[in-house]
Amino acid sequence: RQLVNKTKTFDTVDSCDGFKKFLAWIKEEKKIGKYDKVILIAHGDTDMPAFLNNVARDDLIKDLKSCVDYFADSLKYFQTNFKDWDKYRIVLIYKRIFPKRVDFDAHDALEDAKALGEIIEELGKDSKDDLVTKILDQSLDIEKCCEIAKRRIQKSLAKSASKKNAYHNPSC
Repeated sequence: RQLVNKTKTFDTVDSCDGFKKFLAWIKEEKKIGKYDKVILIAHGDTDMPAFLNNVARDDLIKDLKSCVDYFADSLKYFQTNFKDWDKYRIVLIYKRIFPKRVDFDAHDALEDAKALGEIIEELGKDSKDDLVTKILDQSLDIEKCCEIAKRRIQKSLAKSASKKNAYHNPSC
């Protein structure tokens, strides 16, 4: 398998292998850092259900639940804690936090994730505990997230099934 973007081709791994490596990494980081809880953070509310449904497809939900406690929405975090900002796109937040840095490659998943990580780290420099508390305020526990993901996939499947035969064609 290969993934291709505008400039290069990437070797990929099977999704199950990739998720297993990711979960092993989370467990290792949790152990090394002696962390009690793990929060995965995404910008907006669409990544979490997609991620969970893909992990579930690979039968790794139990493994995920053993190491991840919460999912947070950084968009909600920024909207709640920085009400004076007028826009909340990652690229604009990055420019606000790091005005002297060169722009990152927005809409590239890896670059977006790195940028969000850098933003969160920078905001936590003064008070990591306060940041964690505020992020937890915009988080849902793993069980609630699994319920949301399940409802989203059911809604998507129902919508897809209704569109399939939108013209009442018996051959569809």
